[in-house]
Order: sequence, then C-alpha cells, then structure tokens
Amino acid sequence: MVVLRLAPTAAARETKAQHRRQNRCRSHRPLRPMTVQATGYLMLVTSLPAEVPAADVLEAYRLRWQVELAFKRLKSLLGIGRLPVRSEALARSWLFAHLIMALLIEDASKELLTPHPQQPATASCSTSLWLITKTLHHALLAAIRGLSSLAALLGAADVLARPIHRVGA
Repeated sequence: MVVLRLAPTAAARETKAQHRRQNRCRSHRPLRPMTVQATGYLMLVTSLPAEVPAADVLEAYRLRWQVELAFKRLKSLLGIGRLPVRSEALARSWLFAHLIMALLIEDASKELLTPHPQQPATASCSTSLWLITKTLHHALLAAIRGLSSLAALLGAADVLARPIHRVGA
C-alpha cells in the first residue's frame, strides 16, 4: 500500500468534493472524522513488490488512469462501447473504422494541444481533451459524409483555440 499526502490545496479541494457528495446522499449522515482526514491523502493498493519505489507506483497509476480516460472517451464520444451489428465480419469492420477515426482524432489532438510559439500559453484556461475529441469527431463525421470540406474540418481549430472558463474553478 502506498499512502501519499496531498498538497494542501488538493486536500482542500477533495474535502470540499467529499462534502458535496455527502450532501447529495439521501441519508444525510455526517461525515466520519476519519473520512474527512483520509481526503487529504492518496492511497493506492498495489500487488507490486515492496521494493518498487512509491514514485514508480504513482507513475504507473497515472499512466493507467490515462488509459482508462482514453477508453472512456472512446466509449462515450465515439460510441465504441457497444457494437451495433452481430456479424463478426461487420463488427470487425465497424470497430476498425472507429479505431481509425480515433487515431485520426488522436493525431489532430496532439497538434492542437501543442503550444504555438507565437501564442502565449495561459495557465488558467485551456481547452479540454474531451472537447477536442468531441469537436474533431463531429468534424470528421461531417467531412466523411460529404457535408463539409477539409477547410471546415481545419476550421474547427478556431473553436478549440478559445479558452474554456470553468464555472467555480
């Protein structure tokens, strides 16, 4: 088990989130003091040998979490969570087509997320990968269906270049 203390700002954010989750519960039982205290820590349970440094465990966890988020984007934004066909050959073709689209979106996303030398980076506002994926998916579908030109597809970058201001952030 790896236990790391969160930075004070992260711990406060987690405590606030825990209270919000508790307030949405129907039972309205007060949080236990141990629960509130635990929100200040990141706890990971691993089957790795004890000799593996905590930093390596944390890095592996972060990588695993990025893989989970990638699958979540594939399933919810690209609809890969369910196959609309029963035939093995059709299912394979459908899945390959969607994976090709995911790779095209991934390539375009990397370009859009790379800071341009003439444009100053803003620390507080950035476009989310979720929005980029969703916008590029819609633009690619429109281009494939012939409803849009390649210029319109590239024009989606203008939409994505606008900073996103999160409410309450």
